[in-house]
This record gives sequence, structure tokens and C-alpha cells, in this order.
Amino acid sequence: MSTKISQFLEKRGKLIVGKSSIPDDAVRNSPFIIKKIEQAKRRLKEHPFPIELLKAKYAS
Repeated sequence: MSTKISQFLEKRGKLIVGKSSIPDDAVRNSPFIIKKIEQAKRRLKEHPFPIELLKAKYAS
């Protein structure tokens, strides 16, 4: 049992190397992504927030 858990944890710590089968352009031009970007723009226009919130709190 403990061997299975340790093997699982070993695999979990490794980086996944590979390439997506979906081209980047297809993702950028997908109707879902375009819709979400438009919703975000609309929300920012309706509910703006101070730019200070984006700056680091403890900047040196």
C-alpha cells in the first residue's frame, strides 16, 4: 500500500512534457474564449477598480 502511494507521489511531482494537439490560434479564436473576454471587458467597464490594487503591496 505504501509503495503505491509513494509511486503516485513520485509521478505527481514530475513535470508533464508534451504538446497540445489543439493549435493556439484555434483556442484564441474559439467562441467560448471570445465570449469570456467580452464579458470580462464589460464587467471592468461597469465595475472599475483602482489600479493600485494591481501593484505589489511591498514594492521596494
